Amino acid sequence: MDMYQVTHLGRSVQDSDIDASVLNPIARVEARRSLPMTGIPFSGADFWTAYELAWLDQNGMPKLAIADITVACESENIIESKSMKLYLNSFYKKQMESVVAVAEKIRSELCEVLRGSVAVELFTLDAFREQHPIKTQEGYCLDDHRVEPINIGPAPEILRTKGHKQVSETLFCHLLRTKCPVTSQPDWASVYIMYRGKSIDRDTLFRYIISYREHSDFHEQCVERIFCDILNYCNPTELTVWARFLRRGGLDINPYRTNSGMYPLRIRETRQ
Repeated sequence: MDMYQVTHLGRSVQDSDIDASVLNPIARVEARRSLPMTGIPFSGADFWTAYELAWLDQNGMPKLAIADITVACESENIIESKSMKLYLNSFYKKQMESVVAVAEKIRSELCEVLRGSVAVELFTLDAFREQHPIKTQEGYCLDDHRVEPINIGPAPEILRTKGHKQVSETLFCHLLRTKCPVTSQPDWASVYIMYRGKSIDRDTLFRYIISYREHSDFHEQCVERIFCDILNYCNPTELTVWARFLRRGGLDINPYRTNSGMYPLRIRETRQ
């Protein structure tokens, strides 16, 4: 049976029917079996931002916040984003004691479905704007390179290094496009490649990134594939891949994978 046939997706449901049972978990292990590596050569997290969270206080007055949700990449599952939207939107008729109670309810219910560590922090609009500034990560942008596009990717075999000099640099591209495996709708992202090692040939990296244009996969799985392909073909001593996807349905997902042990400042891209 197709895994989406047993969910609420595409069905008409009443608000009263929606609770954590609507969340659709997808096992990470299935996609990881196809990666060109033995074991999991990275740590990291999936950073979710939820812009449409609202609830009622004890007096029935509407409240709202922006939710910052961090899911450890060691969790057993990911959650299909449309089911997450349904779940979070179901709070708008729930009476909650406090902001802390809302965050804890979301955290505990997501932990149960994801089977892993989850952190949830809620922000007022002013606080979110201050702590998550819009800023492009410093580095070299690949977008103006003139290359022969590949539209049947991913095509990792074209990746290569050049020379023997060790470098430490950040390369980024705003043209990562993938497709949702459920709806075939496009997903756009800015992707950052931060590495230390032999210089990665920039033209081949750019061609590789845009080869994802017709590739269907979830955000988290695309980033893990990009990480493993670069590690496998370019062999950097340190590598971080961070993709910041544009929001759909009031949610953006920003998977971060690294073998450096470093975690990023929480910025937002211009399109976010």
